[in-house]
Amino acid sequence: MGITTHIKKLLVGNGLAQALQLVSLLVLSRIYYPSDFGVLAQVQSISTAAVVIATLQLHLTIPLCKNNDEARIASESVQSITFILFLSFLPIAIYLGKVFVFSIFLAFALGLTNNYNSYLVFNGEFGRMSRFYVLRAILIIALQISFAHFSVPDGLLWGTVLAECISAICLRILTLGSLFRIKVDIHKGLEMAFKLKSFSLYGTIQELISVSAFYAPLFLFANKYGESIGGQYAMASRLVWGPVVLISSSLSQVLYHKFGKQTPNEIWSLRYIFFNKTVLFCTIGVCSLSFLSENVFLFMLGSKWGLACKILTLQIIWGGIFLLSVPFRVALRVMLLQKYQLIIDACTLVITAMLFGFINVTPMVMMWVLVMTVLVQNAFLSTIVWSTLKSVSVRMINESREITKTGWASLL
Repeated sequence: MGITTHIKKLLVGNGLAQALQLVSLLVLSRIYYPSDFGVLAQVQSISTAAVVIATLQLHLTIPLCKNNDEARIASESVQSITFILFLSFLPIAIYLGKVFVFSIFLAFALGLTNNYNSYLVFNGEFGRMSRFYVLRAILIIALQISFAHFSVPDGLLWGTVLAECISAICLRILTLGSLFRIKVDIHKGLEMAFKLKSFSLYGTIQELISVSAFYAPLFLFANKYGESIGGQYAMASRLVWGPVVLISSSLSQVLYHKFGKQTPNEIWSLRYIFFNKTVLFCTIGVCSLSFLSENVFLFMLGSKWGLACKILTLQIIWGGIFLLSVPFRVALRVMLLQKYQLIIDACTLVITAMLFGFINVTPMVMMWVLVMTVLVQNAFLSTIVWSTLKSVSVRMINESREITKTGWASLL
């Protein structure tokens, strides 16, 4: 099957999963308070950073394996690493408090899920992945609403974390078999980590900085403007980045499956994927329409979410910029150019911290500055990937011409 078919399969499942979660927000925004979403955003931001460490980014090597046996062994080794790291950091999380305990369990579940999904990506089982996304969304919504109905403290948190843990267990059974066959092999895990340092060391540092740069505003908004405005930002972020992350993950998983089997020159032959005019015009159209839909968002969420609806329009632009950069990000990882992304993301993180620390502006002005910063960040990243692919292609063409000339010379 082609790239488009695989993407359609994932987008159907992801789209339905996101539609369910967006509809659920019409209920959740009325039965939970902004502070509840603020705490959940903190847990999710911490766990997103922690999940980078949970697998040491070694799950990304699974789609690059040569055969199924190698992919299965790699998946089980990553599983062992995730278990070891979870048990190592759990005492620290307990000492730091509730938010970190929820975060470490969520990171553990998401790490395992990423690992098992990578195994499905290797096998090209995108239909199965699509169904998994839908069932996971249903489970999360059901638990969140149920816990609110029974007045369970931190119901929004418990619903999210428990659903992700159950989902990881089910996905493990689906991919690698019974839970009774789980074997934590420390030796294989360590051997894999030391052998693939470009992922376990450099890739992990780069991804950790990238995630920190992305999620830093969740903390910084609450710290600078208070928890209430932090909750408004968190709601806008939740509405936008849920669909964006799932769409981008669908696209990146299919492209990773495709690019992972290609040479840089062959990736360059697929450059039409990087600048798809239809995708570009659709993204611009959605971003433009968002400015006209503020009242619609306000009607959907309720009157107490006025600032969130204003922030939402700029979050949509941010999300559009990120989606357009996905093919470049996948190619960068396949070509082992993480060091460039490390530098760019580190600069972005420093700039973001400086903006919140030294500039006193309204939340909306701060959002505009952040969007401009992200635009420059992704422009630099995309330029590096494009120029690298082009230079490799030109070099290979020249080498081919030299070989041809040499061949004719020998004949003469």
